[in-house]
Amino acid sequence: MKKPTMKDVARLAGVGLATVDRVLNERGETSVDVTRKVIEAARTLGMRRQLPDPYERLRLLHFVLPPPDTDFRRRLLAKLEMIRNRLDQRIRVSIGFAEPADPAAVVAALAGVQSEAVGFCYWGQGSPQVQAAVDALHARAVKVFCLLNRPPALHCDGYFGTDNEAAGRTAAFLAKGRLGERREVLVLTPMLDNTGPNARVSGFETAMQQHVPGSRVVEVVETRNNPALVAATLKRVLARHPQLGMVYNIGSGAEGMRAALQQALPDAPLFVVTHELTQETQALLKAHLVDYVLDQNLSLTMGTAIHQMMRCLQEESAPGMVALHTPFSIYCPENVGDEL
Repeated sequence: MKKPTMKDVARLAGVGLATVDRVLNERGETSVDVTRKVIEAARTLGMRRQLPDPYERLRLLHFVLPPPDTDFRRRLLAKLEMIRNRLDQRIRVSIGFAEPADPAAVVAALAGVQSEAVGFCYWGQGSPQVQAAVDALHARAVKVFCLLNRPPALHCDGYFGTDNEAAGRTAAFLAKGRLGERREVLVLTPMLDNTGPNARVSGFETAMQQHVPGSRVVEVVETRNNPALVAATLKRVLARHPQLGMVYNIGSGAEGMRAALQQALPDAPLFVVTHELTQETQALLKAHLVDYVLDQNLSLTMGTAIHQMMRCLQEESAPGMVALHTPFSIYCPENVGDEL
């Protein structure tokens, strides 16, 4: 009797030969239904080779990340790829990209998902189009999780990332006893309509009244993480508010701060807190132009996301909304080191 071939399996399963090769040799993304169809066809034909077993345990996860066009975004991608390379072969992680501030781009990225669970970044307040895309995934029994930002109007299965309000409160706590008589504060935010930064602003302003009584936020300026806009804003506000004592940069784009800070110091000493440890913020710390950097633990965040996504898939009944806040690190000139 002729031994069954992959062509026979492909014909019985109703798929292409390349798909059979990916499934049987476990080297590429295929949907759960297609994977099962191929393996069942191989078993029906009596193919004598080691088949993925138990094939129900093969899990397909997909992540939609921001395009890697900044230092922080490249770090995020690198951390996920590092974790992906260490996973058991029964867990397949694929990665796509979409600009988180663009609802249409996010919707397009979610529409093409062929996996059991997806984690994605969306940095808006909420969008009917994005919610419709999430609902369409739910209708196909796909678990959907938000990463790094948690839009309150978006109904997903979970959130993984920093407690942004706590991060803002921490920045205010670090300012305690540091401003002297210069109690005017500039806040730089990547987006005014972004729930993550808004939570940081809210936490910061509330805690400043507790830790630095009499302080006043003179401006909250949207920078879109643009270094040139960060630099221009800092220069403008320094000229307009000579009593400025603190700058809190909620997003990235800190590389634009260097020239303005060098020009302002030491004539107008500023207390500066920014977010995300990058090559530039590391250099700013070492140059004593920035006092503290609050850094998301991206390895822990992405590792937690994969672990919890797998847990939700393995449970027969959904555990409900999962919101896990991963801790952030605080860096100063004394502990920043040379490694990122």
